Amino acid sequence: MKKVLGILLIMCVSIFQAQPAFSQRAYEISGFIETLEVGTPVNYQNLTIIPVYTTRISDNTSYSTLDEALSRGWLTISEMGGGSVNEVMLSNHSGKYIYVMGGEILTGCRQDRIVGRDVLIAPRSYNVVVPVYCVEEGRWTAKSDKFYSKNNLGTYRLRAVAQKATAESQSNIWSSIRDSNSSLSVRSTTQAYQDAYEDRAVRSRVILYEQKFQYVPNLNRDTVGVVVAVGGEIVSADVFANPQIFRKLWPKILRSSAFSTISSRRGGYVSQRQAADFLSSLRHNNYYRCRGIDLGEELSSASGVNVKALTYMGRVLHLAAFNDYVDHCNHEQWDNHGDRIPVIRR
Repeated sequence: MKKVLGILLIMCVSIFQAQPAFSQRAYEISGFIETLEVGTPVNYQNLTIIPVYTTRISDNTSYSTLDEALSRGWLTISEMGGGSVNEVMLSNHSGKYIYVMGGEILTGCRQDRIVGRDVLIAPRSYNVVVPVYCVEEGRWTAKSDKFYSKNNLGTYRLRAVAQKATAESQSNIWSSIRDSNSSLSVRSTTQAYQDAYEDRAVRSRVILYEQKFQYVPNLNRDTVGVVVAVGGEIVSADVFANPQIFRKLWPKILRSSAFSTISSRRGGYVSQRQAADFLSSLRHNNYYRCRGIDLGEELSSASGVNVKALTYMGRVLHLAAFNDYVDHCNHEQWDNHGDRIPVIRR
């Protein structure tokens, strides 16, 4: 009898861990956002970057990034078996904690992919299955036996679609890439997202934004993220556990933001107060809680703003937020309920 009860208990625990918990307020996100301060916006053309600072760093872990781990041979990424469009396999051969950000682009193998969710991989953790989406619609032939990185990140639109992970995500990603390539006059025989980055005319325009904003992590020693606006609309926010991990990933976020901007004609600017209200509003969302792919927990919400946070040991490693209603955005929806958090830093 005890053995049967033990088996039933294990089954119940397994089912609970596999399914998201009921939607509720997330104390990790509330506490994290309460430590944030919003800096003075930096503008160039129709791109606005609002730096985000922290008053308290609770996680000083030196996480290794995708590019760092690949370049040092710590991480290998391969196809699943003979190849599965929506899954790849990661193995950590090092004693490091490796962080892969949702939206990072994997190049090679049978087709390029975009990582669907944040992943924190434990040291010596092998054959970790990670959800991905195709960002190269017209190829299914191997050009390498392992994936590699060209240091790129999906646009905020691609990242938002991948993060939501709906039945329509793959088709929506392909459609977005086709539209983007067409608007930028980029020719790609395989409709590859990566081809636009390698287009000479596109690259020359992106470089101008990189030169303007590359110093953002150095505005303050406690810079941990940014709110990004295209024209007068906030499109995304990325905030990290500490300045070190943000500094490593900023070149990708900046390049993605610039790439998103050059195909947009939206005008206007976003203020500090709008950025502060946007971040503050995320504290009041209800979040679903589920296990991370390898380490940590995921908190996700799609109530007006598409939010996902990866936490580890009860602390936020990365929070990504996308304004899904950017094309008909109403800033009054980000009511901060009278709170003064995040603080505006002058």
